[in-house]
Amino acid sequence: MRNFIYLFLTSKIRKQMNYYKLYEIKDKIKANSKKFYYNGSYTHLLAQHDKGYFTQLILIVKENLPVNSRILDVGCGSGYSSYLLSKEGYYVVGLDLNPFPKKLKSKQSKRLQYRRGDALHLPFKENSFDAVIFNDVIEHITNVERCLLNAKRVLRPNGVLIILSPCLITPFRPFVSFVRILKGEKGIPVWGENLRTCVSNIFKFSLFLCHKVVLYCLGKVDFRYRLPDLKKAKNVGGDADAVYWANPFEIITFLEQQNFKIIKKETSILLGFKGSTRIIAKKVMPYDTK
Repeated sequence: MRNFIYLFLTSKIRKQMNYYKLYEIKDKIKANSKKFYYNGSYTHLLAQHDKGYFTQLILIVKENLPVNSRILDVGCGSGYSSYLLSKEGYYVVGLDLNPFPKKLKSKQSKRLQYRRGDALHLPFKENSFDAVIFNDVIEHITNVERCLLNAKRVLRPNGVLIILSPCLITPFRPFVSFVRILKGEKGIPVWGENLRTCVSNIFKFSLFLCHKVVLYCLGKVDFRYRLPDLKKAKNVGGDADAVYWANPFEIITFLEQQNFKIIKKETSILLGFKGSTRIIAKKVMPYDTK
């Protein structure tokens, strides 16, 4: 089955499907994506995220971490999520390449700090945090393996890793868009804007999903990346700037290989079809058998 899938993933077809290994497009995505965020090209869309947008994140943190825990909020965007967590009694460092709004920077305190920095080069010492959060950010990371290894480095023993993200390889999203268009409604930006795009993505994402499920069953990972549409990202968002084909299958497998214990996964194969990933994992020391 695996060999059959790889027959489809030749260089030419990968280009048409925008489904690459990192080394094939590393130079194309690394500089452009970093510049895109560092210049604040996306901040006007991040400003639309209100308190309700972060309700799920806050509940998950409160369920898994005691008050006064030290948290690293990676890719915190405008910094509002970090601010809300600090108001819940946590010590929070918000990290992002985007410039932070002045009104939130002025709220920095003993419990809240903002740092502009790169998830691939976390500027913190080993064992610095009780938790590391990736909330709707892992899909924007240009080297997911390196990013997760960095998170592991700065986590304390038994520290918690929280990952919330869309599942971008699911055919469910373009299928929903297909139905909406047939009903005379608008399609979903980026992933299903017209009938042709919907049909193409239903086929492509079904193939992507089969690829990941086979590797998941084999206990192997194969992180794949895409060339983002940064021009469209400025106007409509919709993860047009996503560079990683985010999915729960390889993230879970990779974390288990790195000695993390998956303590909660509201992210099964079935949930993958619905387009959502929620992973909570604990950094377990080699001698910890609990």
